[in-house]
Amino acid sequence: MPFEVTIEIQNEQQWKDAMRSAAAGLDFALAKDQFLGAAGAFMQQQIVARTPAAYGTLRSAIGFEVIGDEVKVGVLRNISGPSSRLPAPEYARFVEEGRAPGNAPPPGVLRPWMDKVGFPGSEYALARSIARKGTRPHPFLVPALVDNEGRILEMSKRYYQAALDRIAGRTGSRGFFGRVGAFLKGLFS
Repeated sequence: MPFEVTIEIQNEQQWKDAMRSAAAGLDFALAKDQFLGAAGAFMQQQIVARTPAAYGTLRSAIGFEVIGDEVKVGVLRNISGPSSRLPAPEYARFVEEGRAPGNAPPPGVLRPWMDKVGFPGSEYALARSIARKGTRPHPFLVPALVDNEGRILEMSKRYYQAALDRIAGRTGSRGFFGRVGAFLKGLFS
């Protein structure tokens, strides 16, 4: 007894529609993944460029991650170094939004920063001042997102249009999608 599979096309139009849909789905899925990766990398670059830095530890914590149909961009990694006594997202929030008056920073956190930037005085006095007055915000994340909203939208349109072009076989590409697009165009014309 042979081991075989028989595939039969009973309705040629349904088969053509299914093939067109499968190729389009594959191409749009690829375009979506490429767009999300490119958008994440672009936004990571924009956020890092706006992030204040004494040591660069906060900048090194900024990254992006594509999960399904979305990309998360921001302070995603843990940091190490003089400012690492706070978890990276909490530290980033204090930088972005400032710190309200109330509690002083933990002992030992300010001295390495003070030495690095040449801030005179005692760590205790600075911690007390922060507890009394808080700190000013230094926005970097929200401005990067707001300033680049239009660029991200344009980027998504380019990736979507490229997928449409590949499906229609208009790219002239010798790559896989160019060949598939030309084959489908000839098949369905």
